[in-house]
Amino acid sequence: MRNTRESLLPSVRIGSSRIRLSRCELALRNGSGHPGDHWIWGYYFFQQSACFDAKARSQVASSLALHGEYIWNNLEFDKRVIGGRYRRHNGNHYVSDLVGLVYLGLVLPGRQPGRWLEWGLQELDREMQTQVLSDGVHWELSPSYHRLCWNWFCPR
Repeated sequence: MRNTRESLLPSVRIGSSRIRLSRCELALRNGSGHPGDHWIWGYYFFQQSACFDAKARSQVASSLALHGEYIWNNLEFDKRVIGGRYRRHNGNHYVSDLVGLVYLGLVLPGRQPGRWLEWGLQELDREMQTQVLSDGVHWELSPSYHRLCWNWFCPR
């Protein structure tokens, strides 16, 4: 295996299963039901389980924190020239980045995840104001993107 950032992520033994956490498995950018939020909520709900020992908790938290750093350093922010001026022009990928940072900020301890949470909530509010048109439809005018962003803006 090449010595890449992904190869440095640990495998975790939970019960009798060995799970290799990878950036691909933790990707938060690929729509609803994405594995990344499953890892986050799994970490949150099972952190007190006897099968999820301190070492496994630490490994999963470290992997999630690495993923948070990756999102933070690679935000899919977009600016375009509109009317002769640069203006924000973000889409659903940026919203996904923000939601990932908010989720990570909620479940991970520490100063940096707290920063992701605070900043992510502010940006998410700003993007809702920008990306949702006055009639309540997502600006990309795609039913699938509308549903996707609706799930992120208004989680159940």
